[in-house]
Amino acid sequence: MTASPKGRIPVVVVSGFLGSGKTTLLRRALTGDPHTAVIVNEFGAVSLDHRLLRNCEERVEVVRGGCACCAKRADLAATLRTLLDDHERGRADLRRVVIETSGLADPAPIIFTVISDPMLRHHFDVARVTVCVDAVNGLGQLAAHPEALKQVAVADELVITKVDLVERQVCLELAERLSALNPGAVVLAARHGIRDASVSRRPGAQAAARRPGEGGPRRAGPGNSSQRRLSFEPAEPHADD
Repeated sequence: MTASPKGRIPVVVVSGFLGSGKTTLLRRALTGDPHTAVIVNEFGAVSLDHRLLRNCEERVEVVRGGCACCAKRADLAATLRTLLDDHERGRADLRRVVIETSGLADPAPIIFTVISDPMLRHHFDVARVTVCVDAVNGLGQLAAHPEALKQVAVADELVITKVDLVERQVCLELAERLSALNPGAVVLAARHGIRDASVSRRPGAQAAARRPGEGGPRRAGPGNSSQRRLSFEPAEPHADD
């Protein structure tokens, strides 16, 4: 993922089915970051202690003559305009925005709202869509719920959560399924917001990346961020080389 165009504030959308660990991921990733605004659709059981936390209802308006993807979030547009006004007036030092969707939400209207609004598209850039997938229930949710499939389909980055609660083989099977559903997305795993590079996939790459001549899994080291905290900095590379 490249950096956002100069002058535009990057927006990261965090989505995932019910109970997939979105808020836990956010809480860990945003620790010590006072310059990221967080927009949530619902206040969950895990609280976010963040001074730029905003709540907005989920009101979707279908654009006349448009398809299902051409839907605008009027509430989101208003919230982003307020944040931008605070930033330009010096009331907030805004460097990025993270939008956490509700568990059943389709991220497509959020993306469409930013890229289609005449004002917002000049000030904000959708830099990444991160979708959390529960390792315990992910395969079943993908089979039973169209909402989960929609979320996976639009993701740039898929994060398998709760990997400490299942066998590694289950995580690998889920990673295979996610790669098949969205070959263009990066697949990562996380334990309480900490990356687990042993279950990672790049678009078009093999699941177990190994150096020539090595038969075992890669170990953590200076060049391998298996214990690296997940970040919502859009310009950050995925360092598992």
